[in-house]
Amino acid sequence: MSKVSNLFTAGQKESIVAAVRSAEQGTSAEIRVHIENRCKDDVMDRAVDVFSKLGMNRTAQCNGILIYLAVKDHKAAIIGDVNVNRYVRHDFWLECYAAMKRHFADEDFSGACVQR
Repeated sequence: MSKVSNLFTAGQKESIVAAVRSAEQGTSAEIRVHIENRCKDDVMDRAVDVFSKLGMNRTAQCNGILIYLAVKDHKAAIIGDVNVNRYVRHDFWLECYAAMKRHFADEDFSGACVQR
């Protein structure tokens, strides 16, 4: 695995896009998936930085969600903006992360992005 751009097949990329679209249809949230090879720092710190750089903290309804993956390091984080966190259960993001981690263990990175 050398480049993130080569990590997914065309079909897997389409599945990820379809999963994001489907999730967005069921909510007002704006969802982005950001994938990198490495995360040298704390994964949450890096995810917060990416969240900001992508402008997810400036959505009209404060409803941005970022799914961050560092594939070579098998790290992931999920961040929801204030209006998202207001409506999800306290342990919702932990459950999502646990499911993603199971996919990481199998090197199933596309599955980590599309699981529900």
